[in-house]
Amino acid sequence: MSEYYRNLAGNTEEIRKFRHDMRYHAQVIDTYLTQGQTMKARDYLQTNIGHLSYRNIIYIEGLPVVSAILSDIQAKCKLLNYKFEPEVYVNYIPMEDDDISVIIGNILTNALEALKKDSTDDRFILFEIKATAEITIISCRNHYIGKLLPKGNLYRTTKPNASNHGYGLNTIQERVSKYDGVMEIIPKNQVFHIQIFLKNNDPPSTAKP
Repeated sequence: MSEYYRNLAGNTEEIRKFRHDMRYHAQVIDTYLTQGQTMKARDYLQTNIGHLSYRNIIYIEGLPVVSAILSDIQAKCKLLNYKFEPEVYVNYIPMEDDDISVIIGNILTNALEALKKDSTDDRFILFEIKATAEITIISCRNHYIGKLLPKGNLYRTTKPNASNHGYGLNTIQERVSKYDGVMEIIPKNQVFHIQIFLKNNDPPSTAKP
């Protein structure tokens, strides 16, 4: 969790800097175009905008913790040449930030670990957060190889030294239960699919008194 929050702080600051720089550059380019100096505007674009980068940061308005986690996983998947497709259609999740971090962090870390054992060409993580009027759904699919080892309604770790591992799904379930939510796991055709169903509540008001 600490790692995710450190990433969050760095990502948020870089996004702010990027937005500030873009406003400034846009003003300069607008001035050139207003004066009819299109060549100067083009040169300015090539010289300055081409140097701007914010490291493929994922930024979701209202969900800074989710943004940080997804950015972290995206960077790791890119480095390892894994397919990672995150889709988030909400700007509020009915949980506290530390629980969001633990649940989503564990889901995606488990998925990433499964891909590291996978030597096929089907190494992917498909992550989605969406909502209906009554529930918010967190969904993650990833390819895996080998056999899953059932443990009650969950699964055992396949890592060496199992006594020191295998707490991820238990931790997710505990945090989900805190909100009277439901965790569902559906492994099928070498795809591990985990879904979290959370009851919606009213998001906190951001209006100032």
